[in-house]
Amino acid sequence: MFGINDFSQVTDILEGHYNELVGKEQDLSEKRMNICRECPLFTDKLGGVCDSKKCWDTNRKEIVSTPGKGIICGCGCRLQAKSKLPRAKCILNKW
Repeated sequence: MFGINDFSQVTDILEGHYNELVGKEQDLSEKRMNICRECPLFTDKLGGVCDSKKCWDTNRKEIVSTPGKGIICGCGCRLQAKSKLPRAKCILNKW
């Protein structure tokens, strides 16, 4: 189901969206979103998404089109919600 591996991921997603809805974790989100906007995996749709169609080659430090060894693809998350979840982590370990 859309790359969601277990129930805890579903609850994290719901909590992130809840925090977004009620305005929790604004300072944390602002710091994280500033980092995300500079990331090559970022796309501006839906207020910011870690684009699952973009992949980062950790060795060559560039965007590539296909997954493979040493390559990390975007997680596909809406970042306005994910950035408001304190225990969430960036797929590239930037936060």
